[in-house]
Amino acid sequence: MFFLLIDLLVIGIVIQAVKYKKVRNKIFSHKEVEKAAREQVKKMKITNPVITCEYCGSQIDTSREEVCSHCGAPYDVSADWRARFNVSDSFIEESADEVISSQESKVKEETANMLKKIKRRIITLCVLVFGLLILGAIILVTDGPGNYRGNEKLNDKNGYRNCVDVDYKINGDGAIYDDGNVKITVAGIYYEENSTRRYNGLMRSNGKIAFTVENSHDENIYVSISCNSINEISSDTNYISMYGRFKKNKTVTIYEQIYQFPGEGISELYFDRIYVSCDDYKHGEENVEGIKLTTTHDETCEYDLDGYKMIYTNDKFDVYAKYTDESYDEGYILYINNKSDKAFRITTKDILVDDASCDIYGIRDLYIPSGYKLKTSTLYSSEDTFENLKSKEVKMSIAFNCKEDPSLDFSTGYIELN
Repeated sequence: MFFLLIDLLVIGIVIQAVKYKKVRNKIFSHKEVEKAAREQVKKMKITNPVITCEYCGSQIDTSREEVCSHCGAPYDVSADWRARFNVSDSFIEESADEVISSQESKVKEETANMLKKIKRRIITLCVLVFGLLILGAIILVTDGPGNYRGNEKLNDKNGYRNCVDVDYKINGDGAIYDDGNVKITVAGIYYEENSTRRYNGLMRSNGKIAFTVENSHDENIYVSISCNSINEISSDTNYISMYGRFKKNKTVTIYEQIYQFPGEGISELYFDRIYVSCDDYKHGEENVEGIKLTTTHDETCEYDLDGYKMIYTNDKFDVYAKYTDESYDEGYILYINNKSDKAFRITTKDILVDDASCDIYGIRDLYIPSGYKLKTSTLYSSEDTFENLKSKEVKMSIAFNCKEDPSLDFSTGYIELN
């Protein structure tokens, strides 16, 4: 609304300024007025007027009569006639001055009124802009309520609106982060009844998770949480992705969607990243990973590996690949099984098609806990060489990094996908 008023005021000021300039241009210079007077005199000289005879008072039509038709008197000495043929320069100048003076007086009055309007609008515009700056400063200093997350209700927003409690409980107190100043707890898990369906080979449903954020710190904080691993299945897209700002010395409960919620329920999940920082960053940040949460539910998931081919194996991982052209993009799906007792992060590097390097839309720094399996989305490239893959030699390199023990890091080197 403020910006609309400001736009209207600016447009109004521009319109008034244009009008003001036009009115000012109405003032003629003395030379212009004198020129116009002389042009008029010239017209008068060309016209033969009907004049009055100085001797008998009769009318004389000079276009037809050379003398008075009543008394015969000549009219070449008529004062009226001389006035029309012998207009003096002083008369022209005096007339011009009179016209200019009259015009200036009228223009001054009009421009004075316009300047008052322009002045009032400029003052109003300045007041609005100043008020907007003050309002912005107040919001910045007080951190308006819209910038921070407060207590939320389960079915008020964030997607699914018919959620109910699951019929199992969280083991322990549900705490997933506690640094003495900030504590984050999983307060509940919920699902939508009658929303279960099969997706990507697994049963999926709609669900939500509740987080209680206790900020006993004397500063506002920013929190980001992600989870990509549930029920021994990791995903290259997050099941849970939460972020928000939270006010100092406050405790709130919020709700987030669980994407691809397991239709059979949740037995365990891993939060692969929890990031907490202060607004002013004076106290640095805490970035943890691999926080496991379990429930009283007992459920695991398994993918059907029909059509997959093992392309790599060692004592830590098995890697399978499958060609697909079912989606919009031709490419490969990877199935990766973590057999080790450590969590790793996985990155797919470039891909070789007939020894030509292609950049691919793959996975970057993806978390996979011990004992978990990962099925990727289709890995593909938009480059021209990445087509008709079945008839070409396709190779890929995959890097595995262990944060807990970097000595376990390794790469597969280029391995054939087909």
